Amino acid sequence: MLRQTDFISGCVFVLLGLFFGLGAIQYRLGTPAHMGAGFLPLALATVLVLLGAAIVAKSLLRQSESIEWGSVLPVAIVVGSVVLFAATLRQAGFAGASFLTVLAASFARPSVGWIQRLVLALFCSVVATIIFIELLGLPIPVWPLFVSG
Repeated sequence: MLRQTDFISGCVFVLLGLFFGLGAIQYRLGTPAHMGAGFLPLALATVLVLLGAAIVAKSLLRQSESIEWGSVLPVAIVVGSVVLFAATLRQAGFAGASFLTVLAASFARPSVGWIQRLVLALFCSVVATIIFIELLGLPIPVWPLFVSG
């Protein structure tokens, strides 16, 4: 019998591995001693495809298990918050986009109150700004374009 959750997960791994593997072969691969830009991504994509194939094979040997589609909404909210970050980074700056992303992702758990959401978003955006902008030195504007002048 087919174990649906493992089967779908394995298929997603295989598809992601193939997608990134096809992207990696467009770069110079090189050799293990002198790796090119595409060597590591292709190796990781290969591992992902093999892992996905193993999960698919295992799913065919296990008992059937149905998928609870009610748990898809929190995942969609978190993925949507990452898209929100990408969409607002240029206009809101890193600090603003981080704040909005964490605030949006907090709706994946409806039992969280507004004060907790705001405190969490503020804390995470400050910590992320310190780590990525100050410590790692990423060349991303911290504040919105209208504040930077």
